[in-house]
Amino acid sequence: KSNKKRKSSTYVYNMLNVRENNVYSSLSSAIYMMNLERNGDIVSMLSYAPLVCRNCYERQTFMILADNKGAYPTTEYYMQKLFSHNGGEKYFDSKLKLDTKIFGMAERTFASIISDENGDTIVKLINILPVPLEISADISSKIDGEKTVKKTVFTGKEYTDTKPTITESQTKLGGKFKETLQPYSLVILRFLK
Repeated sequence: KSNKKRKSSTYVYNMLNVRENNVYSSLSSAIYMMNLERNGDIVSMLSYAPLVCRNCYERQTFMILADNKGAYPTTEYYMQKLFSHNGGEKYFDSKLKLDTKIFGMAERTFASIISDENGDTIVKLINILPVPLEISADISSKIDGEKTVKKTVFTGKEYTDTKPTITESQTKLGGKFKETLQPYSLVILRFLK
């Protein structure tokens, strides 16, 4: 890494030669954004392209589609919204301990731990496999005692789904916990200070 801080980085959605906006492509961009979080000492701002398309039928990679009747957020819109609401100031090195053993699993599961300006610790977990995964996490060096956790899950029944399911709940967790990652999902656990 160089010591130069980049003020911005434009994130061009079709970097993966994606032609559709679906759960899988949005999870791919989430992996990219988690890698940018790891390099937060260099990248301080991110922008997304392409943003809006009116009467766009051929290429569906825009964040928002529009026509004369209205605007229609895509899966990427919801993913970007989740990351903008769960950004952080400091990144912590992390490794996943996977309780399930499947060939290729390590290359298709991702984790990021950051803290924000309020002192909340945010854990992001991604599973891009077609099967659920049980993971064990130990972040007790960052979390003391049991905390209130806001849990957000972004998923689809199939990786090709263009309408994601986003659920939010609240629970209590300590620094050591287990979490089941649904197929094709992003789980965000926000440990409140």
